[in-house]
Amino acid sequence: MDWMSLAIGAFLGGFLVFGVGVLFNMKKDAEAPMDDAAWRDKFEAAQAEAARYRAQLDNLQPSLAELERLKSTSVVPSLEAENRELKAQIQEMEKAAKLAPKMPEADEIAQAAREVVEAAKPVYHGAEPLDRIVGIGEERMHKLYEAGILTFKQLSHASPEHVAQILGIGQEESNLQVIYDWVNEAATLADEYPG
Repeated sequence: MDWMSLAIGAFLGGFLVFGVGVLFNMKKDAEAPMDDAAWRDKFEAAQAEAARYRAQLDNLQPSLAELERLKSTSVVPSLEAENRELKAQIQEMEKAAKLAPKMPEADEIAQAAREVVEAAKPVYHGAEPLDRIVGIGEERMHKLYEAGILTFKQLSHASPEHVAQILGIGQEESNLQVIYDWVNEAATLADEYPG
């Protein structure tokens, strides 16, 4: 430390002591002189008030301990954090919604999905609507198409056993009879679709 810092420190310290002394004397002059009994009464009143505060504090200690225990075991802080996070996410979503173009209605989305599904179906050139035969639905028709049976004429020349194998149908007699009926109906419909 240099001598200038010491001088400034001593000056400020002296000024502080002088100011405190002035304040103390002013307070002392403002109060009327009290006798010993008055001082004793004031002291006892202060002690009684301090005892009352201590009793209140002692009564509050168990409650404070319980609150501290609950605070340490509480899920409230984690819920508050989760709540803040969710609010932030909502705000981000609201901002994104304002910036995003208008979303299409559910019907428009469903129609677009149907169009995509329809467009994704394979195209079988020269295929005839084999699902016109009772019992051959769209799924079975596509299985036949995938196996290379595209026309009624081709189906009419296929054996019931081969068709059952393509469609994953058991080779029981009743199943083969149904497929035999399909083959006969295909022969009839082949006349309507000359290929």
